[in-house]
Amino acid sequence: SSHAVTGDELLPEGRPLTAARVGLRAWTGLPVPPPKRIRVGIASTGDELSGHPAPWQIRDSNGPMLAALTHNLGAWALRLPPLPDVKGALNERLSDLTGLSVLITSGGVSMGEKDLMPVALRELGAEILFHKLNLKPGKPMLAAILGRTVVLGLPGNPQGAYLNARIFLPIVLARLQGTELPELWRRGQLMEAVANNGDRPLLQPCRREEDRLTPLASRSSGDLVTLARADACHWVPAGGAAPGPARYL
Repeated sequence: SSHAVTGDELLPEGRPLTAARVGLRAWTGLPVPPPKRIRVGIASTGDELSGHPAPWQIRDSNGPMLAALTHNLGAWALRLPPLPDVKGALNERLSDLTGLSVLITSGGVSMGEKDLMPVALRELGAEILFHKLNLKPGKPMLAAILGRTVVLGLPGNPQGAYLNARIFLPIVLARLQGTELPELWRRGQLMEAVANNGDRPLLQPCRREEDRLTPLASRSSGDLVTLARADACHWVPAGGAAPGPARYL
């Protein structure tokens, strides 16, 4: 039996396509879009990255970390070779993103001599959506549209790379899939005060037990050990946060 009769509007236009709405379309004989996973390319930036690092090199932790996050969010993660630090070679790599709905990069978006991503994207005609965030970690974050590909240029430091991706990638995937925008921020209770003497909001790694958040001491935005030990990250406004109600990722 059904709760609808001939002539009823079953669903207003423009609603995000949930699984139940796919079923409703099939039940009424409307075309059903085939399920697809968004193709996300993941490329770290820098000649200093190596699987077997020399003394002047480091291992690439961001690539595997961002691939795991992408996979956990239901997209298809494609690991790409590191992007070069040489302008012409970088432009060449970015000029062909065929088949990628999203490109995630880490590093190369600050203001250093070898941070070439913003320049390369502009030269290739990309639309820069924003560059720099009022957030710590993550100030150099960049987002752009290059052809048919959304580019998320993440900071090179692990906490900034992970947390910026954790905020923006679910939103991008939802928009591309036509699904509901996710509720990113959860509500909890901060058990200890957190200092924040800077002028940017801070994402503070925390241990979480049910909805109770206990801050973990973090040395810097390169502190991958503390990030890996954390279950959540608490939003700390400029000036710091007292114990009490909290928002966290």
